[in-house]
This record gives sequence, C-alpha cells and structure tokens, in this order.
Amino acid sequence: MAKQKTNIPSSAGDANLIKGAKFAAQGYVGGSGGDFMAEYGMKRAQEIKAQRQAVSQAADQRMSGFMESMPANVDIAKVPSFLQEELNSVLIESKEEYFRAAQIAANAGPRSPQYAEAMQTMNRVQQVYQNMNNDLSKLQKTKLKTMEDFELGSISNGTDPSAKDFLSRLTTDELDIHIDPATGRLNLDENGMTLDNIPKLNYKDHKTAGGILELSNTLYSQGRPLDEGREQIVRMQLQNMLDQGGHDAVLSAATDDHILPGGLGVDPSQYTPAELKKVVVDQYVGILKNQAQNGYSATLAEENRKDARTIERSIDLAEKKQKAGLSTSGNLTDAERRAIDAADRASVSQGYMNTVMSGDASPLLGAQYAGQRIVGASFVGAESADAKAALEEAGFSGRDVRNFEANPNEMLIITDKDYYVVDPYNNAVNKNLSRAIVVSKFGNDATTDQAIMEIEKAKPVLPVINVTE
Repeated sequence: MAKQKTNIPSSAGDANLIKGAKFAAQGYVGGSGGDFMAEYGMKRAQEIKAQRQAVSQAADQRMSGFMESMPANVDIAKVPSFLQEELNSVLIESKEEYFRAAQIAANAGPRSPQYAEAMQTMNRVQQVYQNMNNDLSKLQKTKLKTMEDFELGSISNGTDPSAKDFLSRLTTDELDIHIDPATGRLNLDENGMTLDNIPKLNYKDHKTAGGILELSNTLYSQGRPLDEGREQIVRMQLQNMLDQGGHDAVLSAATDDHILPGGLGVDPSQYTPAELKKVVVDQYVGILKNQAQNGYSATLAEENRKDARTIERSIDLAEKKQKAGLSTSGNLTDAERRAIDAADRASVSQGYMNTVMSGDASPLLGAQYAGQRIVGASFVGAESADAKAALEEAGFSGRDVRNFEANPNEMLIITDKDYYVVDPYNNAVNKNLSRAIVVSKFGNDATTDQAIMEIEKAKPVLPVINVTE
C-alpha cells in the first residue's frame, strides 16, 4: 500500500496575523493601522482554518470509507499484513543472534568476559522480543479505539486536525511503519516516532454540556433577569464546570454543538488554554444572561396573556352568546369554565393529532416527551428508512442508525437527549402526545372562544311550557 503524508498548515509563521484576527474578533483593535492588521490577519486566519477543516474532514471520510468496507465482526490483526515480512526477518535474525550467544555462554566459563557479553546479547534479544510484542499489541488497541471513537462520533471538533489525520492513517495502514531491529520498537515516521508519543484526540464532554444546559433551563424557568450578583455566581459555576472537565471540557464547550450548532464558532488554535477558557466563559455568560431574560419575558407575557384573557373573555363571550341568541343569564362558574377549557383542549389537540397521524409530525416539535424537548419526529416507514434518515440527520452515530429496528407503523421521537420509539395508535400514547402538543403551543390554560361557543350551542334547548289554570 502506498504510504502518504499530509502537510497540516501551521499557524506558527503567521502568529502576528492570527493574533490580529483574534483581537479584531474581540473588539480590541482600533485605528487605521490596527484595522488593516486585523483585516489581513482575519483573512489569513480564515484560510488556515479552512485548510485545517479540510484535513479534519478528509480524516472523517477516510475512516468512514474504511469502516464501511470492513466485513462485519472482523478482528483487527495484531500484525498488519505489510509488516509481516519485515517482522519475520527481524525474528529470524534475532533468533540466530540469540542462538549464537547461547552457544558461547554454554562453552565459556561463568566468570569469563565472553560469557558476560553473551548474556548481555541474550538479554537484549529478549528485550527486543518483548518490545515488539508490546508495540504490536498497543498498535492493535490504538486502532480499535480510534475506530470506536470515529464510529461513535465522540471526537471533539476542537481536536487538532493533524491528530485526526495521523490516527486515521495509522488505523488504515497508510503510515510508513518499520521495526527497529536494534530495539524492537515500531518507528512510525522517519523521525523515529513511537507509539509512546503519538498525537492525542480530544473528546466531547457531554457531562459539562449537560451541566450548562441544566443551568440554562433553571435560569429560564426562574423567570427573572440576571443582576450583577447572580451573573457573578453563574460565571463561577461555569468556571467550576470547566475546571472539573479540564482542557477537553473547554475545547468541547467552544467547538461542539451540544448547545449551539457548531459551538461558539471560535478556533482554539488562535488562543492559549487560559485565553480560550476566558472566551468560553464570557460567551456562555452572555448566552445564559439572554436565556434568563427570555425566561423573564416569557413569564411577563404569560401573566399578561392570562390577565387579558380574563378581562376580554367575559366581554367577548357575552357578546357572542347574545348574537347567537343563547341564554346570557348569570356568569360562568369556575367549574363550568374548567369544563369548557378541558373540552376546548381536547378539540384543539385532536386537530393537531389528526395532522400527526396523517404523516406530518411537525406539531410535535418543541413539545416535551419523557421530560425532554422533542427536536424531531417521524413514522418509522418501510425498512425503517424514514426513521434512519431522521436519526442520521439528528447526528446519531452510524452504529445507532444501522442497528435501528422498529415496526413501520411506529413513530420515532427524537429529543434533545435521546430517541424513543412509540406506538401512536395506542390510546394512552396518543393522549400523551395530544397533551404534549397543546401544552407546548398554548400552555395549560389553552382555550378558544370558538370552542366555547360550540359547546354552548350543543347544550339541549328545553321547550317552554305554559301552564294555564
């Protein structure tokens, strides 16, 4: 197999340009000279970022093609086929060297220099054997781990593209690997790189992302904006989360789409670890501050909506009932209003569920299922094709997509945390979905005047009986 090498563009030679681009993004550059430096630096930084992204995508495609072409349940060989001939040669030479040394040791006296030298040779050959066995085992484990990481999609977008490129080539046997006959170690490049110092991947930190999402939901549900004191507390909470997760947590929060598509849109290569952490904390504080304000606005809107409904309902309903020629004696009691609201919710939800059952699951989006927000829904379809396409679009791993099986008439519900398969033809499931739709769209007090009017018209009209004496 032809061995190839990819040149990863380095930002070292453009350090000042990258620095100018970074400061421009943060609003630190001022003046005409600074503006020129920022503009040129930003352009060059974008070019380098695009090149690095291309290398990262090439590594993804390389691994995807490699795993797709691999037969099911195949074992990764401990000794790659391209190394077997070289390994046999080293083994034969080492065995001969060991045998000659053993003969010398047997014929020489234990105190002779020849005996000591022969024993040293025998020990060195044994060490060569041990090194080869350890390195070949480590190579096999590294390949398996890399395949699993790519398959599960657990690699962070913040991983250095050169690391992904190197490990993808190592796994697909595209590196020019040789055995050092003197030590038995595997040399991975012309500079003598061993498996002890190969590049490392960075991983998505789901725990930290989950903590940030939980904090976001809490601030929204509290329904009040952040003052300076609470903002400082939120900042400290974010810093503690990132400290516990380490550098992987910072990289993941900056680049992975746990919360925002594409992460924060920053390029980690432009920052020192301390600078990157500060940027991540500052931006998430801003995001959470907006979320708290949104929660406050929603609370005010809900309160205003309820107040307006209470005031307008009594007027509008009386006018509509009068025009319809219905009785207007007395005001609706609380019990009557609750009954009307319940019937109204049932009517509205039935309309949405008719849409869902006809094949358009869009009314479910944004609703809650199993305490999680629904971000996608689809009937499974023939051979699970529709559901698999939805899972793939939602970013689930290739393994999840391939292993998915369900009845064509069942429904796939994808939430922001997991996915579920339900039977929408089951009465209990159908009612739960109906309730989730209406609550998400109108709140628990969802009502319409039209539904109330329909209920009023459906009431029996009793005949008037004139009693004469």
